[in-house]
Amino acid sequence: QCDWSSDVCSSDLAAALANDDVDGPLTPSHNAPQNFPFGGTTTVTFIATDKAGNVGSATSTVTIEDSTPPLLSVPNNFSIEATGPTGSQLSYIVTATDSVDTSPTISCIPAFDTTLTIGTHTVSCVAQDFSANVANASFQVSVVDTTPPLLTVPAPESILFEASSSLGAIAQFSVTADDLVDPTPVITCFPLS
Repeated sequence: QCDWSSDVCSSDLAAALANDDVDGPLTPSHNAPQNFPFGGTTTVTFIATDKAGNVGSATSTVTIEDSTPPLLSVPNNFSIEATGPTGSQLSYIVTATDSVDTSPTISCIPAFDTTLTIGTHTVSCVAQDFSANVANASFQVSVVDTTPPLLTVPAPESILFEASSSLGAIAQFSVTADDLVDPTPVITCFPLS
């Protein structure tokens, strides 16, 4: 059992047994500390004495190490709307927890706030604790353009034309369009100007 907040571990060594041909099972004594230090190796000596005073001993080493990687949590795949011709800034939340290290390091490529072009991109993340245990995870971000252009047409009162013949009048008008992503959206009008 380990208390990672204080970096010490304890063990129930009562399970250690000795066996004597005459006396049968014996419970040995030991010199184990109450707490074992994290990252260190401790030698424990076990001693068993039978009823005749015969002594047997054995040693064991106890090493406490952290071999469990952090738990890395990344978002599910998602889409973001392009905000300009270069795409959109990347924003996400990635977290990591670890039973030993209270603040494992997290790095992702591409990094938070990177501008991504339109398309699908894979974000790869790594979490590492101070024992060099590593966890990997990834997710996909799609930058999409689903916002239509903003079309500006003449006001109704500005498109009144005087007939110049029995065929009517030539109507000339101007229509513009602005788009967040495309600087030159295609404009088509029917009938034409």
